[in-house]
Amino acid sequence: MNKLQSDLDKVRKDAQLLHQQISDNITKAKAITAADVKAAQANMKILADNMKVVAHDQSDAVKTSITSAIDKMEDAGKADVAQTADDFKHASEVMLDSVRKATQSLSQAVAEMRTKVADKIAPKK
Repeated sequence: MNKLQSDLDKVRKDAQLLHQQISDNITKAKAITAADVKAAQANMKILADNMKVVAHDQSDAVKTSITSAIDKMEDAGKADVAQTADDFKHASEVMLDSVRKATQSLSQAVAEMRTKVADKIAPKK
C-alpha cells in the first residue's frame, strides 16, 4: 500500500468515526449539549482539511465528489448552534448528512484506487 492509499484509508476511517460520534449525539437527543455539537463541528473541520489533501491526487470525478462533500461539511460546521435540545439535534442531523456524503465520496475514491491497483497487477493478455 502506498502513502496515498494509506492517507485515503485513514481519512475514510476518520469520517466513519465522526459519523458514529454524531450518530451517538443524536441518539442521546435530550442530553446533547452545545459542547457536543461544537466538538463535532471542530472534528468536521479537521476532516475537511484532511479531505482537501487527499482530493488533490484523485481523478476528476472523485475529486468533484470529495470537493462537494467538503463544501457541505464546511457549511454544516459553520452553523450557529442555538441553546435548545431540538436545535442541537437538528444541527447534528445536518452534520450527519454531510459526513455521510463525505464517507461515500471517500469510499468511491478508495474503490477507484483499488481498481487502478488491480488493473496494474492483473496479468496482461
